[in-house]
Amino acid sequence: MLKTISPVTVTPATIYGSATGRIELTASNNQTANFTYQWDDQAGLGVPVRPLVIGPRTYGYLVTFDKGASTYVTPYVGADPRLEVVALTTDTTITLLITGGLPPYEVLWDAGSTSVVRVGPAPAIYHALITDSRGAQVDVTVDLKRAPYHWL
Repeated sequence: MLKTISPVTVTPATIYGSATGRIELTASNNQTANFTYQWDDQAGLGVPVRPLVIGPRTYGYLVTFDKGASTYVTPYVGADPRLEVVALTTDTTITLLITGGLPPYEVLWDAGSTSVVRVGPAPAIYHALITDSRGAQVDVTVDLKRAPYHWL
């Protein structure tokens, strides 16, 4: 068994589900040795550095010393929370509830407005692009309709 796989340096993916993370490891057994690296998915076969990994996800790899000893390592690559948007509507307003990603958020409606609340828009289909501070984006489509009945 190898004595140490240290350090294992993990850089989280900056945008949920994007290939912007990185795993780097250093194998050591206090001797001059050659090591081989085999990733579970074979994509990083033979290399101790794995750039462009997708997070959030756990990766697995086997590190083998040239004398046959080995160890299995499973680093977790984190990520910002998924950017999500919910549109709440009434007859006269559209309100965007934005969660996840990394604030602050930028909102750009197809008509040029940048507010999370639109008051008084006519019935129509509206589009908004929401971007977080790292560049994650969500495109939202809202079909605003007036209620067919009014109670007095």
